[in-house]
Amino acid sequence: MQSSSSRDCGRRTVTIYAVSGAVLGYAVLHPVTMVMYMLEHLPPAAHGWGEMANAALERALHSFHPSMGLMGGYFLMLGAALGLAAGMYARMLCKQSALIARQEKALGRDLTTLLQSGETEETEVKASLRWDTRLGKVTKDLEHAVAKTIASFMNGDGGTLIIGADDHGTPGGLEQDMSTLKRKDEDGFEQCLTQLVSTRLGSHFCSLVHAMFHALGELRLCRVYVEAARDPVYLRDGKDKQFFVRTGNSTR
Repeated sequence: MQSSSSRDCGRRTVTIYAVSGAVLGYAVLHPVTMVMYMLEHLPPAAHGWGEMANAALERALHSFHPSMGLMGGYFLMLGAALGLAAGMYARMLCKQSALIARQEKALGRDLTTLLQSGETEETEVKASLRWDTRLGKVTKDLEHAVAKTIASFMNGDGGTLIIGADDHGTPGGLEQDMSTLKRKDEDGFEQCLTQLVSTRLGSHFCSLVHAMFHALGELRLCRVYVEAARDPVYLRDGKDKQFFVRTGNSTR
């Protein structure tokens, strides 16, 4: 489900700008250009201001004559093109503003509060990135679950994934995960997460994932903020591709 800010930044914005540009191109730019062209051949010194004003008005009105239809069409298309470009730029600014607002809202919430609030449509909690405490080893299933959650956020309005706490919000930390990495620190953990996104979702989606680390007592947790993607994101699972979305507090 798209947020109101996403709808406000939709195609309707671009369409309004394009139509407005077309109207301005035909109703304003065309007659103004006609008058300016006339003034080049009608020096003020040779005619009175009243005569020039009448001539300019006549020239401007003549721009809407059927005989000027071809030139009017050119200005119509020129205005539409300029309006389309302005609309796309406005749409980009609108989406960036909406993204910044969502990021500020997400990052403004205290990690402890997020854990206590439980999982929602915009928040998911995972105990581990790759270390299965029950089996006592690294498993691909856990990495798959993390990648699946990230993909679902990208296919929606974005969200926050917290790694290092159980489903009840009880922190467990990242130490066991980090012990399995070549670089047994936060940088190594972030590199592992980035590699997972690159391999399972696509390297061009890595820029949408932002990892931040927090300390709760002696434990370290990772908060992953995921931006929404413009294009559909598919999770590679062997030769198959899977599409996931966020529904309530679950990924489907």
